[in-house]
Amino acid sequence: MVETEERTGSVIFIGKKPVSHYLASCFDLVNADHNRIWIEGMGQNITKVVDIVNYFRRFCTQGDVCIKDFEIDMVPKKVVHGLPKHVSRLRILLEVEKT
Repeated sequence: MVETEERTGSVIFIGKKPVSHYLASCFDLVNADHNRIWIEGMGQNITKVVDIVNYFRRFCTQGDVCIKDFEIDMVPKKVVHGLPKHVSRLRILLEVEKT
C-alpha cells in the first residue's frame, strides 16, 4: 500500500493485502484530519475497492461518508507479443463530513 498526497486528497492503492488492512488505513487517514480519500484498484482488485468503500461507509463514526466522485478507465499494463495490454481501473473519492 502506498499513500500519496494529490491536490484532491490522499490515495490508497488496493493490492493483495486483506480488506482489514486497507480499512485501517482509511481510518488512520480520517483520524489524521484527511477528509478526502481516493481508493484506487486495478484488475481483480476492483471488487475489493467496492468492498472497502462499503465497509468504510458502514463503520465510520467520525461523520457522514459520501462518494463525491469516481473514475472508471483503462491504463496500459505491458506489451505482450508486440501488442499493448490494458487493465481496468476504478477510483472512488470518499469525503468525510465530520459532525
